[in-house]
Amino acid sequence: MPGPYLYTDDDHCWDSNTWKYVLKYGLQLSQEFIDYVMSEKGTKFLEEQGVLEPAEEKDLEEF
Repeated sequence: MPGPYLYTDDDHCWDSNTWKYVLKYGLQLSQEFIDYVMSEKGTKFLEEQGVLEPAEEKDLEEF
């Protein structure tokens, strides 16, 4: 069972401090995981977890 600092979407599992290991120790994430996080599905999951603020329609129009 995941704890308060562990995220899972039933496909991937990662710690809330993963970004620190990437920056400080050069941890390399798999391209599959990066593609997932950058996808619409990954963004939706992070918004649901409160990690990202939901994008507003006007924000999307800028791109």
